[in-house]
Amino acid sequence: MPPSSASLSWIKRTPVGAAMIGAVLLVLAYSIWVLGRWADPVVEPYAASLVLTLLDVLVGIFGLQIAFQKGFDQRLRRGWLFLGLASLFSAFGEVVWLVYNTILGVDPFPSWADLFFLIYYPLTLIGILIFPFTPVTRRERNILWLDLTIVMVSSITIFWYFLLAPIRYTNEQGLAGAIAVAYPIGDLLIFAGVTALIQRDVEKLARWTLIFLACGMVFMTFADVLFAYFEVNHTPYNIAYLNILWLSATLCQIAAAAWQIFSEPITAPVVSVRFSGAKRLLRTVLPYAAASIGPILLVIVVNSQFVPGPELRGLLFGTLGMIGLVLLRQYIVLMENVRLYHETQRLANTDSLTGLYNRHYFNESLQREVERTRRYGQSLSVLLMDVDDFKKFNDTFGHLQGDVVLKVVARELSGQLRTTDILARFGGDEFAIILPETDLAGAQVVAAKMERCVASSKLTDYPLGISIGAAAFQPDLTPEHLLDEADRALYRHKNSKYMSAPEAAA
Repeated sequence: MPPSSASLSWIKRTPVGAAMIGAVLLVLAYSIWVLGRWADPVVEPYAASLVLTLLDVLVGIFGLQIAFQKGFDQRLRRGWLFLGLASLFSAFGEVVWLVYNTILGVDPFPSWADLFFLIYYPLTLIGILIFPFTPVTRRERNILWLDLTIVMVSSITIFWYFLLAPIRYTNEQGLAGAIAVAYPIGDLLIFAGVTALIQRDVEKLARWTLIFLACGMVFMTFADVLFAYFEVNHTPYNIAYLNILWLSATLCQIAAAAWQIFSEPITAPVVSVRFSGAKRLLRTVLPYAAASIGPILLVIVVNSQFVPGPELRGLLFGTLGMIGLVLLRQYIVLMENVRLYHETQRLANTDSLTGLYNRHYFNESLQREVERTRRYGQSLSVLLMDVDDFKKFNDTFGHLQGDVVLKVVARELSGQLRTTDILARFGGDEFAIILPETDLAGAQVVAAKMERCVASSKLTDYPLGISIGAAAFQPDLTPEHLLDEADRALYRHKNSKYMSAPEAAA
């Protein structure tokens, strides 16, 4: 019996999982070896360089594997092509560094190894910015650029005090100082790019990948900042501890690539329009965290340069207290505005009677799903339905009882759907459903199940049912044409029910 496609897929991915586990164990073993003070100072540089080279090569292989796997989105493949090449350049830099340090016996900083290390940054930034993302409005784009500017200005402020300004008073004003500072600045640019994409509601196709990459950039930025600080200020340091941070950063990149490989290549999950917790946290906390950097650095400068008198100390801390209270007040106001915004957005997208999505939200979602289906080549179906003889029911029992029936029908329909399906009240007694990744046969099965569910529920003593029309997406159909197909199918189905009713009575 030949293995199924799922089994073949698992067999293909098993080496990736094994390599990921091996990388974790390798980094863990090296960290224990260094932190436990068992590392031989002579052997450690060889070991660190070899492990870093191996991990970088692994990221490069994974990146190229994704780049040449046709099932993935083309933008995602191009992005991973650049990420893979960046890691291979970094691996080659490690080899050059090892040659300088161990074979030639000279200080590898600065050297040609730094050229390959620095090439890593623009390639990685290009790869991340190529990743697919959900488009944003012009207003959100302006906010995004402001957020990135805040990150850049805050980081440059910190770099100026701890790195750039000290260069003026050291002998590292030449090539060595410039290269030392270039590393954390490169990290900052990449981290800003990752933050930008996460805030743009990146599709789930790449969201966790970016989260792993962001964690890796945190480790790498921390290590590079410490490296630059020690080199610029001629401070003795143990590079083995920094190697642990660099290894952790590369391990996060391996996790990002492995996560991408293990995700389904052609899956295009529905993306919620609601603000994610991470996005809300970034947009609310970021300005206040940035605004606190300046006063904190001011306290450090005042206390490090001279001993302030009681008047200056009281004025300084009083000012900091007022700034803190103002920021807290603004944060509370902002959170209330965010709550009101979400409530307004919910009301704008929700039908007040049934609690389902309304027609406006349905039309926007259908447009988005049609574009996604065209992009990934997935199936997509739409169901359009109405309540049989609803006008007669209203004339007999009144509109209030009719509203009760609509609520119950909405509840029954909701219970038959997946979390990725979108159910909306289309108008009056009409409902509409978007079924992502569902062909016509699957949609007809769902429709038949819904009709049986509503018919078997004891809504009222008056016999009620629903009629459903199904339509499947074709490449030449627009959202409006797809709805029109479902509408014609609905009326064909309704007419067939009415034609069969007299025969059943006879």
